[in-house]
Amino acid sequence: MDPDRLEDWLRRFQRSVVRLKGFVKVPGRDGWQELQWIMGSLAITPYKGGRQSRAQIVVIGRRVPWERFLKGLAECLVRPPRQTKRWSRTRRKRP
Repeated sequence: MDPDRLEDWLRRFQRSVVRLKGFVKVPGRDGWQELQWIMGSLAITPYKGGRQSRAQIVVIGRRVPWERFLKGLAECLVRPPRQTKRWSRTRRKRP
């Protein structure tokens, strides 16, 4: 999750998204991060609880255009760099 993109996106829904809370991975930070958005203020802190197995976010709001909100939220995700195999140009000799 890109924190800057996320905060910019959430500011567009400042009047309709009352609270957002969850656990996410943030590039450049170790482990899971706890994400809190309360009435226009975003806080991201290291998660100190038990084992967290996957990212989860809960949103509380009123009159939120959910389809548009979720599409924009997905654009805040940071995709890990794609790993590709290097293929050798040498050919095996056939028997």
